[in-house]
Amino acid sequence: MLEMTYTKQHDEQICRHEESTLIKYEQYLEKFGPVLQEYGCTIKTGLWWTNSLAKSGSYHREELKNGYECYVYFAIEKNGETVRIPSDDGEADYYLLSMSYMISAINRRWWKLNIQLFPDVDEDINSDMNKFISMLCKSQRLFQ
Repeated sequence: MLEMTYTKQHDEQICRHEESTLIKYEQYLEKFGPVLQEYGCTIKTGLWWTNSLAKSGSYHREELKNGYECYVYFAIEKNGETVRIPSDDGEADYYLLSMSYMISAINRRWWKLNIQLFPDVDEDINSDMNKFISMLCKSQRLFQ
């Protein structure tokens, strides 16, 4: 993780970082495409922005200020909708096969704003994808 004091001069760097990190995730997730195609599914990826202080979120970049957060998200889709796997644990009716990972944030620490940039693909993505594929496989057997 890269951390530094935020100034408006960092805005372009933050935007470039978010776009390049999205590309890294898309390239990483490509390897799961053939397996998902066996189930008639695809992967949708994108960026999602929030302001943790205002409790707002958008598919359009939020203003870069205190509370700003950017996430890369992915969802396994079938027929244009995120796949819902029926729950067998009693905790929920279903689980959406989607996940998000924070890639940048601006937060106030003491008297200054700090930027956090997360440059690498999150290490949990492989286990998350394998869990989703396992859930898809299990749900296919249940409904055949």
